[in-house]
Amino acid sequence: PHRNEDVLMGTIKQQGSFHLVLSLEHLLKIRSTDSAGTDNLSFGRKSYPRMIFADYKKQTVVFPVNDITGIYYLM
Repeated sequence: PHRNEDVLMGTIKQQGSFHLVLSLEHLLKIRSTDSAGTDNLSFGRKSYPRMIFADYKKQTVVFPVNDITGIYYLM
């Protein structure tokens, strides 16, 4: 209730596990010209057509994106 940053957008459930949804725009402090979210009138919340699931040290975070150019695996 007392947070000032909009980095954490919420959670998402995927294959039985909950993951944090983070805003890259707020995390990297950049300004986006187009919002990834679209209003979903039937549920009264945002819907994201594309999301990136990133794993790092057994932790998964999710980022909503406008477009995906390619997938790279870093080890």
